[in-house]
Amino acid sequence: MKNKRVQVRVVRRFKDGWLCAEAVSLAVLDQLKVEADPQLIRAVSAFNFGMGGTGTEHCGAFTGGILTLGVLLGRHDQGVELSKLHAEVAMFRQWFLENHGSLNCRELVDFFGELRSSECVGLAATAAQYLVSRQEVLLDPDVAPGTKRKCVIQGQCPFSGGI
Repeated sequence: MKNKRVQVRVVRRFKDGWLCAEAVSLAVLDQLKVEADPQLIRAVSAFNFGMGGTGTEHCGAFTGGILTLGVLLGRHDQGVELSKLHAEVAMFRQWFLENHGSLNCRELVDFFGELRSSECVGLAATAAQYLVSRQEVLLDPDVAPGTKRKCVIQGQCPFSGGI
């Protein structure tokens, strides 16, 4: 089910002067009724226009979404497992690639051509809509910040099969 409300929130954020990463993060958190910490929004600003305005690397809408996933599913201390967050990031990445063809800001902007401004807003709106569509998982009380989850054992890297 598409949630047009979050897409409207993204468009309004752009009209208010926020940029891609900020608009996605603010709109999603607002839609999910999660207070956006001012320090988070300041940090998200570094990811607008492809990593600090360079137009290179990852799209700001994508990185804004990743940062928002971190707010919703990230850990509050080193003893909290990250598998739920990692799974959601992987799914968002796959969705983004399937729907937009690239994660790279420059590639996307070059493809958009003269329609860049409106296309970037639309891309950010669809990214926010995807994230909100995952709200049942993102707002699961079993994985909410502050909830203790399975610990990673020191010396056993979860990325290398425990080596």
